[in-house]
Amino acid sequence: MNNSKIGLNYEPFVGIDYEHGIYEKKVIILGYYIYGTKPEDKDKDAIKKRVKISLQNNIEKENWINNYRNFIKTLSEDDYPYNYGEKIWNKVLFHTYIQEPLKEKKSKPRVFQIRNAQESLKFVIKEYQPDVILVWTKGLSDKLKQFLNYECSCLFKENESYIIKMEGKVIRVLVIDYFPYRFSPSTWRPIIHEFLNITN
Repeated sequence: MNNSKIGLNYEPFVGIDYEHGIYEKKVIILGYYIYGTKPEDKDKDAIKKRVKISLQNNIEKENWINNYRNFIKTLSEDDYPYNYGEKIWNKVLFHTYIQEPLKEKKSKPRVFQIRNAQESLKFVIKEYQPDVILVWTKGLSDKLKQFLNYECSCLFKENESYIIKMEGKVIRVLVIDYFPYRFSPSTWRPIIHEFLNITN
């Protein structure tokens, strides 16, 4: 399952306009893990395929599809991005922290999975040089702070925010708490957009 080209089990989804970003900021959306037992969940292109599926006008009921769509709404100009969702995805990079699927959404990653995830995330950050990382859930943020060089932890609009430094680059991090539970795109949209507009 490991991709020797970049050393990841899952290749991140990298939008074609990622370098131009949002408000000229390169943005990584960082999820904790995906869950599932289908063969395609282990495929190196699983993340890319999930983004593609979330853009389709389908009637599938899997929760993760709505999670993807709801998050993309926060980066759009209104609540109905389905006609231009691809344009929004093309502006960001989407990476999942744990590099293999967990069986259920309440599963907890094992120690070796977390260790592997650390090295993979470091690689992605160094390779793609983001300006901003939007982290899905505080639980994931707590894991990141155990090994990344972070500082200036504070609140932004009552939400956790901090900066990390890697090879001289300053990267701003915003923690998207309550995701996906009690997550409101209309509430988070102005928070995220204001955060993205801050000059490093």
